[in-house]
Amino acid sequence: MTEDKRLRHPAGGGYARGGETRQRIIDAAIGVFGERGFDAATTREIAQRAEVNPPALQYYFENKEGLYRACVEHLVTESSARFDPVISHVTQSLEDGAQGDAAVELFCLLQDAIIEHLLGSGSGDRRGQHLFKHLFMAREQSGHGPGGVLETLPQKPGLRINQAGTAILARLSGGAADDPELKLRAMMLFGQALVFHFARPATLAVLGWTDIDAERVRLLKHTVREQTKAVLSARVR
Repeated sequence: MTEDKRLRHPAGGGYARGGETRQRIIDAAIGVFGERGFDAATTREIAQRAEVNPPALQYYFENKEGLYRACVEHLVTESSARFDPVISHVTQSLEDGAQGDAAVELFCLLQDAIIEHLLGSGSGDRRGQHLFKHLFMAREQSGHGPGGVLETLPQKPGLRINQAGTAILARLSGGAADDPELKLRAMMLFGQALVFHFARPATLAVLGWTDIDAERVRLLKHTVREQTKAVLSARVR
């Protein structure tokens, strides 16, 4: 699908209520794609959930692949808006010479942002949509979307987070930011939070939890932070 086709109908355009209808379709599609996967999801079910006529999907997105891509773009834009401030803070702090305990704290701030993004879902309808978003992105990131749409986008919050984390480890250890070992270590440390994204049911079962409320989010942040500090203390030069 070409860029011109995807943008043929601007968000503020004239079908139904323009941008509001388009966003409602995207929200519904994230839920259906998240629950059923791309192949099993149908445009008819998405239209029903969005409470629009099926032709509206074609009007805004051309086809199911175009709608799926719009969903990925929407979620990536949301993630970028959430992570850009903390990544910018980390980058600036490193440029200003942060090291030692201050650099460890920067890594913990990145982890706090990840946990809040993945688990700070609020309640009610908002929590339900939050879970759908994570189901959707878990499928996409594990290669179950149509052709790895995420990799074609210029914005990649996950890559930028790992680059920031690796830069912190390089500062702590005196290594190079392009060192594969440091990249691996950063991914492993971030994995403490990401496991709740990719294996949410399994982690809840192990913990004996049915849900993760605000108090449990605080517990997870504290536990991950303490474990990260213990690991990174060995990396300080």
